Amino acid sequence: MLDKSNRKIFLRSLSTLVVNSHKETEGYIMPLNLADFNTKYRISKVCGQEKQRHYLESLGFVAGSEIELLSEIHGYYVVMVKGSKIGIEKSMAKKIILYAA
Repeated sequence: MLDKSNRKIFLRSLSTLVVNSHKETEGYIMPLNLADFNTKYRISKVCGQEKQRHYLESLGFVAGSEIELLSEIHGYYVVMVKGSKIGIEKSMAKKIILYAA
């Protein structure tokens, strides 16, 4: 759960992202947990604390990478990133912001 200051930062960066990338994404951005199955997306931004962002980036979740949501099982998401299937929990999936590829 985000505290007040982190929530403000997240919402501010998300709104900035929407404005700055409107042409690129045609206004269609969302967190990974709201994505459709078997649809290709691109990662727009990875949010969260520095430690969480570093962890996700080490798994291949970097801006510009293609990603596909394969399945969801009991709050865990299985995604295809850079040719690898990776499972992440819902709280981490919410930190990955996507746009339609």
